[in-house]
Amino acid sequence: RYIFIHPAIHSGSDLNDIIAHEKVHIREQHWIDLLITEILCVVFWFNPFVWWFERSIKQNHEYLADEGVLAQGRNLGRYQALLINQLMGVPVIGIANHLNFALNKTRFKMMTKKKKSKLRAVRMTLALPVIAALLVAFSKPVYQLTPSGKNQVQVHPGSDNDPQIIRIDGIIEAQGGVPLHGASVILAGTHKGTISNQDGRFNLSVPQSPDAKLQISFIGYETVILDLSDHDPSLGLSLYVQMKKGMFHLDPEKHFKAPQPPPPPPSAPSPPPVKTDTQATGEVEEVFIVVEQMPEYPGGLYALGKYMETGVKQMKGERNLMGKVLLGFTVDEEGRVKDIKILETENIEIAGAAVQILDGMENWKPGRQRGKAVPVNYSLPVEF
Repeated sequence: RYIFIHPAIHSGSDLNDIIAHEKVHIREQHWIDLLITEILCVVFWFNPFVWWFERSIKQNHEYLADEGVLAQGRNLGRYQALLINQLMGVPVIGIANHLNFALNKTRFKMMTKKKKSKLRAVRMTLALPVIAALLVAFSKPVYQLTPSGKNQVQVHPGSDNDPQIIRIDGIIEAQGGVPLHGASVILAGTHKGTISNQDGRFNLSVPQSPDAKLQISFIGYETVILDLSDHDPSLGLSLYVQMKKGMFHLDPEKHFKAPQPPPPPPSAPSPPPVKTDTQATGEVEEVFIVVEQMPEYPGGLYALGKYMETGVKQMKGERNLMGKVLLGFTVDEEGRVKDIKILETENIEIAGAAVQILDGMENWKPGRQRGKAVPVNYSLPVEF
């Protein structure tokens, strides 16, 4: 923290600039760098790189000190003249900073060079991965919308082996881009179909016909039907289907009635065939069965209707309620009733009573898509 000044060389007008320069060295603790580099030179005196490193460190210190002085608003020309006067200055020991060290053309250029914003450089660096991500994101194939406007279809060259077969590949996702694993893809009116894999992808070959329709279903979602009747069999199809969450309406007049007695079993039941022989081609056609199981209330919908009837009577007797409310709720993967919402109501009191009834409902047997439990949304009218 000492500054040594030769009184015979430096006049009073120069002292302010000199002290400002040396204060930058002191404030930024450049002595630590100097001490480390001198120790390195003592230990690795035989390595020329160490001596070059020491000189580079000192030169960088001078750049920083010059920048600090000029940042205070001092005159550039007078400060440069002061540096030139130091060419015949006094010698100092190696571990000190001295004003005339590395006094060359580069140092003078550094004083007049416009400083680039570090923040701007950081922004440019951060922008590179963003640009790369955008390039990857927009490198996907561009799809053409179907007339329905809901899903996307892209035509690609088909195979010439069988001009009457439409070859289809596609991706099935839920809203938000989540792949749907196990979605049923079936040619409507037939047992020919397939399911989507863990990535939501599927492929299927179907015969071309005037009434060909592809039906895509997943429990808890709205079924998607795509018309293939006008499609050219010589061209394949690449589909992107985004399925929307469905809400199944429980109608008390229709669903809560006592079930009819089952018919007597047939005398000689026979299991449905798994495979059938196609006489025209001699090929074996696999029978595809849609495996979707809706949630079940313990005892069935009739038991659910009795529970709701009992709850309504109790609430109506306690509070003298009158009116209608439409509720929405979800039966989750564990069969619990959750996310109860008021969709329509005549007043808040009857809505609160109806929510209380649903909240006391037993756990359901959850809905399943090919053996995997999935959530399903319901709507239920309640009348007091």
